[in-house]
Amino acid sequence: MAFAEDRRTIVLPVIGALRSKENTRRLQRPVAQGRAKVLNMTLAERWGRLFVSVNYAVRTPATKCVSKPGVRAGVDLGLRTLATVADTEGTITEFPNPAPLRQAMARRRRAGRQMSQRIPGSGGYEAAKTKLARMDRRAVHLRREAHHQLTTWLAGTYSEIVVEDLDLAAMNKGMGRRAFRRSVRCSTGQDPATPVV
Repeated sequence: MAFAEDRRTIVLPVIGALRSKENTRRLQRPVAQGRAKVLNMTLAERWGRLFVSVNYAVRTPATKCVSKPGVRAGVDLGLRTLATVADTEGTITEFPNPAPLRQAMARRRRAGRQMSQRIPGSGGYEAAKTKLARMDRRAVHLRREAHHQLTTWLAGTYSEIVVEDLDLAAMNKGMGRRAFRRSVRCSTGQDPATPVV
């Protein structure tokens, strides 16, 4: 696999050239400057689309400045909120769950009901199935973006971060199966079957 010079085309060995939805300049610039090296590229199909993931190593400075050096922070991953951060200075910051995620989940429920009312194999069923896949993709991307923003803020603010260890087995017993699955997936960004380390 290789990137074309127009920064919008990815060339695959057998398939050929594919247009990328995202601009690839963030990958090509460090590689052209000699600051990065592409290790491998993986092609996967999900939700009816092709995804290309690039694993590359970037040479970065050994130390990074944080806005609160020497301050220690503890992160509590909530079920009704994304996270609550408390530091040694006594500051408590609460991060709510993203509002677009709640809207996406409501639309996803409607799309699921629409698909259940269609006849399998019909054109309406396939259209509803495509719509449901699009809603699933949006929900996953909204969760990932919220987690990326939170972790980026934490890494740029505090020099030491402590995260709680969740006991998923106990939480599963205390909550309903559906509520547990949705709440834990929203707060941790992982499948409940996957242990959180």
